[in-house]
Amino acid sequence: MADWFEWKCSNCGYEIRTSGPHEFYRDAAGNWKQYGHPVPCSEEAREMGVKGFTITGYCRKCHNTREAIVLEFEKPTKNGRH
Repeated sequence: MADWFEWKCSNCGYEIRTSGPHEFYRDAAGNWKQYGHPVPCSEEAREMGVKGFTITGYCRKCHNTREAIVLEFEKPTKNGRH
């Protein structure tokens, strides 16, 4: 289950909201989409299975929060099984 975190820089006061990990799946075209938690957010998500996890984190290059894949399984997991 994902958690949200508020993070504030003690040096400059910059504040962001981060979260993760979140389950994701890949659609038929290979694009990744949020899977949903605790249940799939769509029939497509349920059929495709969990492909891995994403986080929302801070990008030092663009100075913004971005979603990124942190773990991708070789094969999707369906009902807790590979």
